[in-house]
Amino acid sequence: MATAAELAPAAASSTSAAVADDAEGVLSAPLAPTSAADATALRNVALLTAWVVSPVLLPIPVPAQMLVLALLVIHIASERAAVSLLARQADPSTDKEERDVISGAAAYRFPVMASCALLGLFLAFKYLPASVVAVLIGIYGLSLGSLALSSVLSPILAAVPGMPDWARATHSFFNDFVEVSAVDVGGLVLAVPVAVLYARTKLWLANNILAVSLALSAIEMLALGDFKSGAVLLSGLFFYDIFWVFGSKRVFGANVMVTVAKKFDGPIKLLFPKAQGFRWAAAVRSLPTREFSMLGLGDIVIPGLFVALLLRWDMRHTPVAPAPAEGEEAAPPTLVGPRPYYHTVLVGYTVGLVVTLVALNVFDAAQPALLYIVPACLLASVGLALYRGEMRELWAYTEEEEEEEEEKEKEANAVGPPASGENKKDL
Repeated sequence: MATAAELAPAAASSTSAAVADDAEGVLSAPLAPTSAADATALRNVALLTAWVVSPVLLPIPVPAQMLVLALLVIHIASERAAVSLLARQADPSTDKEERDVISGAAAYRFPVMASCALLGLFLAFKYLPASVVAVLIGIYGLSLGSLALSSVLSPILAAVPGMPDWARATHSFFNDFVEVSAVDVGGLVLAVPVAVLYARTKLWLANNILAVSLALSAIEMLALGDFKSGAVLLSGLFFYDIFWVFGSKRVFGANVMVTVAKKFDGPIKLLFPKAQGFRWAAAVRSLPTREFSMLGLGDIVIPGLFVALLLRWDMRHTPVAPAPAEGEEAAPPTLVGPRPYYHTVLVGYTVGLVVTLVALNVFDAAQPALLYIVPACLLASVGLALYRGEMRELWAYTEEEEEEEEEKEKEANAVGPPASGENKKDL
């Protein structure tokens, strides 16, 4: 059983977009959703849904379930995050959801804060009334899961052919504190029954739907601000995972990570049913009693943030558009083109997860997946950078300046152009 850090990301709406041709036929950043982007979003969701549901009737081995689902989530979430970033860059004046950027000191604090949260949950389970803790955690987890699922469903509803423009339009309430559209409401209406089903039955399938939605939303709405912060965060959580799985029993008398993972009644982990054979009717009847393996969301989300960062690096450093002529502005990065770092770190993640599964079977005990995944991801990306002679550039790579420029542009657009006769000032 692979366990991971507890992570409770905030859910938020996302938009789908696609690259479009400019007047000269050069690929550029999208300005609005297109039918191609809608088709891609529908295809990704259909593929992800099919794989989540497939273990109900097909005897898929647990390692295959874990590997394919984890890779699908990371791939789809990384592209969703990149598309959202491109849409913000194409039109900074629009009110799109901001990313929460993890950089600098935040990367150092993250393992400490995660440790405090994990220990707090462990002590709550140990000393507080179980019924009270279960109710509070249940409400919290299901609320986040419902919002995350609605954020995944709303772009799909917006992509439905014939959906009227008024349904996609965003409306503000409470002095712009809440901004929703009709498709957002529709997504939430569809998400609530899944949360209710999980609350009443604890069905693994409902758990996985909510957990996958949380992972997608987390990778899309969180972001590593630079490569150094990514390396620091992964390294810190490497030691975090080792201590709370292997070392916590000596200090607290129990394996803190495993205890919280088992007692936390919420969609913070993925459940993988063990194969039952091809007897479909028997497989359906045995759903409530099947044995499961677990994979914590942290084992997907944390490496997924690093993978998404390297996808954005590829977008900026392996352009498909020709170099601009002197005095011309460079074309924005796109999702089209080679992705050497992205594909390499995905291979590293796959190797790390496979080693985790091997160690799980060899030692027959819970394994800290980040113990194997973190070195694999870091070695894969650094090794490629050294081979290509880009290590210095990769180590210095940061997106913080771009985030600040976007903020300044939004503020300038909000203020509006200066009145005629006023002098312009450079800020």
